[in-house]
Amino acid sequence: MSKFLDLEGVEKVFPLPKGKKYVAVTDVNLNIRENEIVSIIGHSGCGKSTLLNMIAGLDMATDGGI
Repeated sequence: MSKFLDLEGVEKVFPLPKGKKYVAVTDVNLNIRENEIVSIIGHSGCGKSTLLNMIAGLDMATDGGI
């Protein structure tokens, strides 16, 4: 099967007031092949929606590639 989605070293950092930063997602590596079913699970606030927003193109990764 061919590669459908490839994430390499994806990171998302949000700036906070006073020059601080919030690291929402760090060092995500994922390869999904065509017709493969994948589930992303985790507790509230672990970055699932942030990761999906980056995959959908609604938000840009701070580092890494999609």
